Amino acid sequence: GKDKFKADRDVSFLVDMINEPSLASLWNANFGALIAAVTVKAITSYDNIYKTQTKWIIESSSTVILNRYKSILEALSLNSKSVHDLSVAFALRKLTQNQSTPPNGGSSSDTKKNDDITQQTRMERLASLLGHTNPTSLPTQSSSNELFNHDNQSAALLLPPRVALENADASVRLHAITRLNKSIEDGVAQGIDLGRALLRRLATDDDVSVANAAGTLLASQLKGVLDQEKAMRNDDDRHVSLMAFESLMTDLDSLAKESLSAMVKWSPITKGHDSWSPSSLVLKGNTTKHNSKKISPGIASPPILMCLNICGTVAKLMLEHESIEDIFDDEILKIPFASLILALAAHVSSGDQDVSSTALKELQNLPIGDDASNSVTNLIPTHPVDINVLSLLMNSDALSANVPISLRNRYLWLALHAHSSSLTSSIVSDSAVKHDIALRMMDLILYQMEFYKASMKKKTSFVWEIEFFRRSIRDCLSVLAEGTNLDRYMSKLSSVTSVVAFESIVKPSISSQLEAFSNTSNGLAGIVVLVHSCLQSKASKQSALRLLDVAIESFDTSPNVNDAISCIIPTLSLLTHPEKDIRESIIRLHDSFQSLGNNSRKDDTSEIVSHISKNVADKTSFMRSSLLMDGSNALPHLLSQIILASDAPGSVREFLIEKCKECALIGGAGFSISGSRAAAVVLSALEKCGESVISLQKRWDGAGKNLFEKF
Repeated sequence: GKDKFKADRDVSFLVDMINEPSLASLWNANFGALIAAVTVKAITSYDNIYKTQTKWIIESSSTVILNRYKSILEALSLNSKSVHDLSVAFALRKLTQNQSTPPNGGSSSDTKKNDDITQQTRMERLASLLGHTNPTSLPTQSSSNELFNHDNQSAALLLPPRVALENADASVRLHAITRLNKSIEDGVAQGIDLGRALLRRLATDDDVSVANAAGTLLASQLKGVLDQEKAMRNDDDRHVSLMAFESLMTDLDSLAKESLSAMVKWSPITKGHDSWSPSSLVLKGNTTKHNSKKISPGIASPPILMCLNICGTVAKLMLEHESIEDIFDDEILKIPFASLILALAAHVSSGDQDVSSTALKELQNLPIGDDASNSVTNLIPTHPVDINVLSLLMNSDALSANVPISLRNRYLWLALHAHSSSLTSSIVSDSAVKHDIALRMMDLILYQMEFYKASMKKKTSFVWEIEFFRRSIRDCLSVLAEGTNLDRYMSKLSSVTSVVAFESIVKPSISSQLEAFSNTSNGLAGIVVLVHSCLQSKASKQSALRLLDVAIESFDTSPNVNDAISCIIPTLSLLTHPEKDIRESIIRLHDSFQSLGNNSRKDDTSEIVSHISKNVADKTSFMRSSLLMDGSNALPHLLSQIILASDAPGSVREFLIEKCKECALIGGAGFSISGSRAAAVVLSALEKCGESVISLQKRWDGAGKNLFEKF
């Protein structure tokens, strides 16, 4: 009896020493060396009792002995769980390695005292010590990947769950996750790094069952963290013990990156497990349909579903802490956050119905306000998050480096389809919104076309892709024709560096759309749009040459007097362009305009246009070579020649001045940037012609006064 009370006092004293706050630095010194030593000593001493004591002593006090040692281990675990868990693993390895040697050199008679203690009962006792709720249920089947050299699998299953997570045997890892789940349900405190450990297991484990179990547990706990964050925001009185997972919130940047890494590992898209091409994607209502397949009943959900849930939850957690604007202004958070959204959206077009619907649900549930869309068609074109993601993808190398190309490509095509559907849908009625969608779609098309090389023609979907792009460009140009961005995007389209894209997509699109340019907001029609696009300050030489070639081909095929009239001032101004090749193309266009003199329409205006073009394109005149070599200085001489060589110089003067005014104004209401630039060049050249050719008074009355009033 005295020995019993003394033992109890000793254990109580040791536990008090472990829990004493003033001694915390001692216990945790040298990375918890003292905790480790006491943990190993406690386990090995407990095991040794059953080897050295007689059977009747053990039976009479087994519960008391167990409780003493458990109280010591529990105190050590609360002091430093990570050190304690590793020490338990070390102690178990030590016990197993020494299991065949009698303690203290004991004889065979020592062993006979415990002949009823089989290895299984020994493991059950150790399991009770280490807190296993049902030690007799431990699996005993052997495994080729045992942690211990000559023990069965039960020894490995005794490891603390956090340590067992890293075991080489998949069944041990799976059992550890089951124990962790039970401990969490029972409210048992876990190490603060458990969340990271589960996420790492999901991202690296090759066993589907283990990865799925880790993902399921992590997803549910992150959901709990998110609910708690919302409760705190709403001042609800909620206290949820999620310390092991709340620690993930201290580094949202890393959490997002690791979550994405797990998704990439299990995604059917990155592994090429699903059969998909851009032509198979059809958006209808709230779903994406393209040979979708559903997981058969009875088959466990693949880890990708858990990965999608986790990535969606992490994105929501980030939005709980920062607004959308603040996230995309944060150089640290914006790329990881955008990567999550991009990856989720890419899976909306997965060939698996469950994967697609899960990804879509996560996107739809993002906390962005009451205007969240329930339609894939409207989600990407109007969602403030996706708009920022698209901008980053097209303008930042960091996002491209963060997300595999298979996901980026899928997201781009989904975005293209969504924008195309929204642009032609009656749901989007606001002209300003439709104009913004057209602008973004044009940027998407321009970005995607840059990847087109000659080898792309071998793709089975190439014919479908170019037809999709042609149709989309025509739709966008029709919308942009109602605004002020048409010139700029015509110039951008013709600047695409991919020859394949220009010849197969851009050129046919522009040529087929010219007839539709009959009622643009700035009054431009047909080839006049192309010529004005060449006047853009950022128009490249290649862009201007391509547009002028299309203009010449179009006019030669279908001459239009009105187009030629509207092109006179902008083409005359382009004769001062610094690039000789562009000046030569302008002369070729005027060569085509000469044919108007033979047109059945014999009015004064068409005669004037023909007269001007003949003077510009005359191959026998010295003026042609002057224009080719020095357009800026040659233009005043050309205009003087045009006026003075005419049978009706007054009419020519009035025509030039009137067209300068019309060119500068948009439908007579406001200024056209490109038109104003062209008018300024020609009016300046007319000034240099001198008063004898065209007086200041005529220039002021005919154009200057009206332009000044509109200014």
